Amino acid sequence: MYQISLNPIIFSTSNYNLFKFFEANRPPLHWKKIMQSIEKKDLTKYVPILVVGIKGFFYIVDGQNRFLACKELGLPIYYIELPNGCGEDIMHMLNIDRRNWTLENYLNYWVTLGKEEYKKVQSILSECINFSVGDVLNIWQNNTRRAGSDDVFKKGLYSLPQKGINKIRIVYAVLNAIEQSVDKTEYKPQKALVSAISSLLVCGANPNVLISRIKSYPHLFKKQADQPHYFAMLEHIYNYRTRDKIAFKYRLGKQNGETHY
Repeated sequence: MYQISLNPIIFSTSNYNLFKFFEANRPPLHWKKIMQSIEKKDLTKYVPILVVGIKGFFYIVDGQNRFLACKELGLPIYYIELPNGCGEDIMHMLNIDRRNWTLENYLNYWVTLGKEEYKKVQSILSECINFSVGDVLNIWQNNTRRAGSDDVFKKGLYSLPQKGINKIRIVYAVLNAIEQSVDKTEYKPQKALVSAISSLLVCGANPNVLISRIKSYPHLFKKQADQPHYFAMLEHIYNYRTRDKIAFKYRLGKQNGETHY
């Protein structure tokens, strides 16, 4: 375990070239707002950035936005140097509980660090360009993320098996059929629609039949307010003009999150 002093030494320098960013850290997007705040009242010496020394440079573990703001204003950089070896492990620890880190930030973080399961998520997102990381988690986990699943993803412990990838591709194919077939004023990709498609498939709907019915009866598709209404509408389209109708809504509460097709 790293031993960090309770009274660390705060250094300062105006040599901005000494500092570098970890590639795995999230991109600094808010430094201009921070710069405006610093211009009003400069408290940066009380909130030093955290760095770790690597090969003659200081890699910023926490405080990229503050660094850029101070650099732009020509102010000195106040910093604390962490013990050697802390690096990206401490960067992750500092950011794991921060609300302003999105799931996409964590995906980029773990991909950069070489996590193969996260590369799978990145790959499927490159195929399914309208999907977010949240969509991927929801589709594979049957729309209601298991307790703590987001934390599992953030901590680098997430796993996406091939059947999960297959399910995501199928949901995306249905979504594409809707986009290509229905009136443009009625189509708006949203989480509720993606969730409803996923639920219907989990309940046993044949994706090829669903796609066929959507293409045959696009006039039945209307924008809905939420997931239950989308689910009911898709069930209606699936059963439209068929003799043996399937009541998928009665199966919905019995599913345990595994794929059934």
